[in-house]
Amino acid sequence: MLELDLYFDRFIKYGKLEALSEVELNAYADLLELEDNKLLLLLQGNLVLENQLIQNLINNIINTTQVKNLN
Repeated sequence: MLELDLYFDRFIKYGKLEALSEVELNAYADLLELEDNKLLLLLQGNLVLENQLIQNLINNIINTTQVKNLN
């Protein structure tokens, strides 16, 4: 899904993926297992997960996208 590519491209491009700890990388892998539609809802802020670690990653991805759009 193109929308998802845009979110993840910026997250990776700006070095956020490289900065993740091993625990966060495992959560990131779990995040990528979600269905595209659910993932898009999460990234749009229309859905919140109970798993706080994965939700923090979602928030990090969203924040990266928003900050870079301001420049």
